[in-house]
Amino acid sequence: MKDGTIDFYPGFNFSLERQPYTFYVPNGLTTGLKVISLNKSPEVRRIEDMRGRSMLVPNGSPTYGAAEKGVIVVVVENLELSRAIEMLEQERADYYQYQSDTIRYYLKRNPNSKIKIHPCCSAEEPMYLGFSKLSPHYQRVDNPKYRSDLALTINNEPDKLLPESLPYKLEKALKYLDDSGFIDKLEKKYYE
Repeated sequence: MKDGTIDFYPGFNFSLERQPYTFYVPNGLTTGLKVISLNKSPEVRRIEDMRGRSMLVPNGSPTYGAAEKGVIVVVVENLELSRAIEMLEQERADYYQYQSDTIRYYLKRNPNSKIKIHPCCSAEEPMYLGFSKLSPHYQRVDNPKYRSDLALTINNEPDKLLPESLPYKLEKALKYLDDSGFIDKLEKKYYE
């Protein structure tokens, strides 16, 4: 993405570090962080509910101050969901925090009656497709609604897509799929 050799990535969260080389397009999906555990574990609605217990976290994932709230944070390099579930089943940790859409998809394809999803730890937020600003397909104009006195955000970008550009057409197609209810049907099929 940084050098334009990859045109776009379908699920790319906004960050100030990525903003200089990424234009964000809503992809119609939502995501957030959820916690899973063995069924016997107490219900977790907020991070504090895990106080004194261990929570697996992939390296680089946010913890929302879990350690400061008394949670034993166990950071693991290259931690895949299947491995995290094995670690929970082996009682090497109490909880695992990861992206809700990935958890739902994995458990739909690999049902596991020993695992439950908790309503913690972040609200569902829109997911974005990241388009490389160095892609040969990226064409921009200045965004007349951009406010330089405000922070850079998804809704306050200095660029706007040219209507003739490929990313603009992709954005319109994704919006159509979302507005038509097609994405909701896909989510029900693959996540529920």
